[in-house]
Amino acid sequence: MKIKLVFVFGFLMLVFLQSSISQRFELKLLPDIINDSGEILKIKFDSYVSEINKPIQSKEQLMNVLTLRDCLLTPLDYYMEDYFYTSFEEDLQTWYDIEEELNSIGFLVVSAEGLYVEMGLAPVIQEEVDKFASEPLKLMLDFKYQYSNALGGEYPFSYLEEYFRAILIAEKLYENYSETEFYKNIEGDFRQSLFITTDIHKVKSSDEGGDCFFSEFSHDSYPFMADCEAIERFVENYPESRFNEMYMNLLGTMSSFTYSSDFEDYIAEAYVVVTDKVADYYEGADLIFGYMLQGKDIVHCIELVNGKNIDYYVVYRYYSEKDLAEIALKQIQKIKPDAYIIHVMIPDGYEPAVIE
Repeated sequence: MKIKLVFVFGFLMLVFLQSSISQRFELKLLPDIINDSGEILKIKFDSYVSEINKPIQSKEQLMNVLTLRDCLLTPLDYYMEDYFYTSFEEDLQTWYDIEEELNSIGFLVVSAEGLYVEMGLAPVIQEEVDKFASEPLKLMLDFKYQYSNALGGEYPFSYLEEYFRAILIAEKLYENYSETEFYKNIEGDFRQSLFITTDIHKVKSSDEGGDCFFSEFSHDSYPFMADCEAIERFVENYPESRFNEMYMNLLGTMSSFTYSSDFEDYIAEAYVVVTDKVADYYEGADLIFGYMLQGKDIVHCIELVNGKNIDYYVVYRYYSEKDLAEIALKQIQKIKPDAYIIHVMIPDGYEPAVIE
């Protein structure tokens, strides 16, 4: 009789635990929304939600859940974006509730100015991750969550702290697990984090000061205004980073151009210190990423009009002041002896600069 009671009690406890677990991902809004999405997304969604509601008792089971989430991310992103812009009624509280449900099952809605941008990843089943995940898997997940937090915002380059946090995590993966699938999974976003925090220049209206902007010769506050103070904080707070010296050099000799009224069709001129001519942005990005991993602060890939052609160049620095460009040329020629200077004119708007 005593054995029977123990058995019954144990069975009831198991039922209670399973019931409790199933309630932690109770969804009130998403199932009805997903029901209208089509059979493929509905199957993927139901399968994922079912699995995260089960007790996870092994690394293999954890990996299965995370794989299901990765497979769900892209179709869910497409559908929720379409839903936001075509089916969603202007009830912000309902949308916030939808976001909260998505967040509870490991998805982060990235937004800007109240509009849907994309779907990222958020922490989920963290207790099980801590228990069963390997160190490189934990780092990969931490990077993905941090990178998702970095996306979006009204001015996407005006708050770079989240990108720097992602870079610090990616460093550990690169230095200790570069041959693993976990590093390869995040390498593209790692590259992008480095590019966003280094392809920065100042635009000046005089010889002093200037505001920071992201990308080539951009000068419009929206969306290109950048956060140079975040670079300063990174250099100060993380001296152990393999990229610390690179960012320090970047701060000390940041590219810039100065507005001028001397030109009829252009807003400024610049002397561009070129290290490599490349076929396109992709080749340029590959070269720059390689330079950065070596600690070299060669940070720009620039599209230029060259006669009737469009050419692409990997660039160390550029300045409106020729003497600053010549100093930069001497510096980079210590490691890139074939570097050279070209003179360009910068138009207003978004057209590429023109080689003179």
